[in-house]
Amino acid sequence: MKDLGTLGGTHGSASWLNDSGEVVGNSTNQGNQALLAFQWKRGVMTNLGSLTGDACSVSDAINSSGQVVGGSGVSADWPACTDLVERAFLWEHGQMIDLNGFVPDSSNLTLNEAVFINDRGEISGTGTLLNGDQHAFLLVPCRETEDGCEEAHEVLKPRPSGSRLAATAGGIKRSSAEVTARFRSSMAGRNRRYGARQTSPQQ
Repeated sequence: MKDLGTLGGTHGSASWLNDSGEVVGNSTNQGNQALLAFQWKRGVMTNLGSLTGDACSVSDAINSSGQVVGGSGVSADWPACTDLVERAFLWEHGQMIDLNGFVPDSSNLTLNEAVFINDRGEISGTGTLLNGDQHAFLLVPCRETEDGCEEAHEVLKPRPSGSRLAATAGGIKRSSAEVTARFRSSMAGRNRRYGARQTSPQQ
């Protein structure tokens, strides 16, 4: 067992490990003020930060290319984590990208959290409609063509289109126990977010 350390606080949890031994997870910063996504690689923990305007973030998965997905704008039991809306993100090459930039203008779906990314760059997660209904989503990398978009067969680097963000919905406040429980990396937990909303076990 290896202690990965923290981003300066006393809380840390790992959520995913790729075949290269890179770990992603979440840790509190100095004084336990905020919960932030991290990537751990060769003994070094990197703070992935958050999207502009957000105080907190969480990372859920990493693929073999080092692309990380998760959610920015988390409401949880740490002083700074009072963000109202969680937004799904992709992190690569030191940059965090808001995946809502890929949602068509005609959609009223907000992508709240990306929970998995495979080695083809396909991203799955959960989103919210204006009426509060939650749905699963799948994003597939594609090449721009004259006719629109064709599916790519290798991992591509998504580029924000500049389209407006989908309408937002209210966030869900999580207890520290819930945050810890939902980021435990286990095979049984891979699909736990694709059904009814999960609650943490009684401590």
